[in-house]
This record gives sequence, C-alpha cells and structure tokens, in this order.
Amino acid sequence: MKFYPLFGLIIIFIIWFTYERKKHEKDIEKNTQSFWDRDSEANSVRKVNLDTLTYISIPVDSLPFGRSNDSVVTELEKTLLDLSEKRILNLTGKTTTDIKMMYGAANINTVTEYDNNYTLMVQTICALGNRLCELGLIDEAIAFLEFGIDSLTDVSANYKLLCELYIKTNQPERLDFLKETALKLDSLSKNLILRTIEESKSSIL
Repeated sequence: MKFYPLFGLIIIFIIWFTYERKKHEKDIEKNTQSFWDRDSEANSVRKVNLDTLTYISIPVDSLPFGRSNDSVVTELEKTLLDLSEKRILNLTGKTTTDIKMMYGAANINTVTEYDNNYTLMVQTICALGNRLCELGLIDEAIAFLEFGIDSLTDVSANYKLLCELYIKTNQPERLDFLKETALKLDSLSKNLILRTIEESKSSIL
C-alpha cells in the first residue's frame, strides 16, 4: 500500500509529460506550416525596381585612403575601392523569406549579392582599422572604423577596437555614440556589442 502514492505520482508525471510533448509537437507543426505559408506568399511577391533603393556608398574622397604603403593596408583598401563601384545593401537580420517579401522572389539572387557586398565591406573595414592601428595610424583607423559604425556594422571587433581607441585618445564621450548606434542593430551580436561598450565605459570610471 505504501507504494501507491509513488505509483500515482509516476502516472501523473507520465500524463503530464505526454501532454507537454504533444503540445510541443503541435507548436512545431504550427510554426512550420506558418513558415511555409509565408514563404509561399513571398514567392508570389512582384519584382521590385531595385534602382529606387538607397544603397550604401563608400565615401572614397573623404576616407583616408593611401596613407600607408603597407601591403596589407594596400590590399584591404583595394577591396574597398572595388566595392565602391558596386551596389551595397545591408540586410543583416533578414531571412531569405523576408528578402523575397521585401524585394520580390525574382530579385533574391541579385539582392543577396548586394548583401554579400555589405558583409565583405564591413569585414574589410574592421581588418583595415585593426591594421592601421597596429601601424600607429590611429586617426586613420578611427575614420574607417567610424564609417563601419555609420553603416550599422554588426562586427563586434569593430566596436571593441573603437572603444579602445576612444579611451586611448581621450574621447570617452564617443562611447555613447557607439551605444546609440548599437541599439539600432538587428543582429545576434547586438547584446555582445552593448556589453562590450558598457564594459569600456565602466573601465574609465
């Protein structure tokens, strides 16, 4: 008789577990169906005129190109100069379905190429800023890295290095500018970036 309460608890647990499992399976099925319904809808969206979009422009005339003969700098700058002649679109955080809904399924390959240009741009900017910093060209590094921020890069290293340079050059007030920009991000890196900025602010208190 003394085992009956334990047996009853086991039965209750099994019933609860079975209910939760079936509920979870139904939720997955519902979400999956919702995804495919939306994707099907996206596939029927009419093609958007991509000429009317606002693209990111690399300000070649105002950025400090050509300040170093370093081979790494030269190669990275060449990449940016090549990109300056291409269309660049920031689609960070957008899924393939989102992109089709926004621009039409027929544009998916073209728009993805523009987004790839953006990814290459922000990665190159970060690498260039880091190399210029290593060479002691701090002002030049800051200029490129700030352009990355203005372009809403979600490369956390871009923010981290700028935090270090702002503190090094006695511009701690610029950390607030970084935070304001980071809050606009639609990226998985957003929380990491905000934490990096807050840690930098705390280090100067």
